[in-house]
Amino acid sequence: MALQLISKKRNYILSKDDKPLGLLQFPKWYSHNAVLELNNRKYELNKSGMWSSSYTVRTGGFNTGKVSMNWKGGMSLEIEDHNRKPIKLGIKHKGFLKTKFIITDESKNQIALLSSAKSWMKMKSDFDIEEIAPIQNLDMNLAYLLIVFCIDLYLSNMAAAGAA
Repeated sequence: MALQLISKKRNYILSKDDKPLGLLQFPKWYSHNAVLELNNRKYELNKSGMWSSSYTVRTGGFNTGKVSMNWKGGMSLEIEDHNRKPIKLGIKHKGFLKTKFIITDESKNQIALLSSAKSWMKMKSDFDIEEIAPIQNLDMNLAYLLIVFCIDLYLSNMAAAGAA
């Protein structure tokens, strides 16, 4: 029961035992706005404003979540569970060559670990997901795709900072 996020150009495919579950797409190469496809539903991720570092998650015309980054590289995700109650998740980066991202809940309990499976043939990393304590009322597949959206933003911001 291995969960993986496989990168294809700028898109990511969430799969379990080589069966695709969801898709994260970046429609334009120059934009960070994205579209998620999961369980026959489409989610749109759009920047909140020109100078904002947060993104809104919308489906069916309703806001269902928010992705935020702070100036120190901290990432957070707020998403509604099945009861429409907001749940906050934190994403913390660890490592340099073997990059890992630790996912925590509001109480700082570790929920999952995303480890990069870097292939030097591709410029993007694939991720292996180790579920430690998934949240029961939350669609974890949606959470994982949103987390990879955060990670993609983080890595592109770090690459831009290194180039400056």
